[in-house]
Amino acid sequence: MNGEWKLDQSDLVQQILQDGAKAEADLFQDKFRESIKITDIAIQKIPYIEYPGLSKEENKELHILEQRLLQTAKEVNLHREVSITLRLDRENFSSDEERIALILGEEHEVDLLRDTKTYHLINSTHDVVVVNLHNHPGGASFSGNDIHFFLSTRSVKMLILLSNKGKVEFLQKTEKYNKEKCELALTEITRNVLSDKMSDNGHLITKRVTIKDLLEITKRWLKEARQYGILYGNAKKYSREQEELRYGIPH
Repeated sequence: MNGEWKLDQSDLVQQILQDGAKAEADLFQDKFRESIKITDIAIQKIPYIEYPGLSKEENKELHILEQRLLQTAKEVNLHREVSITLRLDRENFSSDEERIALILGEEHEVDLLRDTKTYHLINSTHDVVVVNLHNHPGGASFSGNDIHFFLSTRSVKMLILLSNKGKVEFLQKTEKYNKEKCELALTEITRNVLSDKMSDNGHLITKRVTIKDLLEITKRWLKEARQYGILYGNAKKYSREQEELRYGIPH
């Protein structure tokens, strides 16, 4: 990032978060030198999560897809990022594979909307429920780009994030979800975190923005997300450790 941005420009937050996602990827790449290696144990230990509002059948399917995602990243994509997009409206498809799209990412990211099948699943004219799953090979939490994608894509009701060690986090839009309030909160947090990066004439000097700033923006927003109808959860609260489920991983 370089140059200056006026804080009242509508694309300020989007630009900062997208640049931040790339910067975070570079940071973790430098830290680990290469993606964290996925092990069979990590895949087997992915917790079974009872995602709120979903049926037992849907939760079981998501658990299988979480295993499939890491298995694919390990065996096919050099432990790099993989994305799976799932439509929950099974009745509108003749087979399950028609409602699932899998993309192999490159070194730092997956470009979902460049994939024709993923684009179609996400941008259907139906009022559908879409779940997107992906992994962060370096172990980071949700990136700014993840949050921007989640808020700006109406049909995506849940975003599931796995680390290469099998840790699971998720974002879910609830009945109280308010897109405007979410975006306003994100803008306000961005303003507060970056208040000391301003020039005398009121412009943001983006070259002064650090990785720490970008991580702080997403961290603060995740803490407040529930106020605006977004549930941020993890396996500690929603997993069923007492139910030992072992599913076959589909190929």
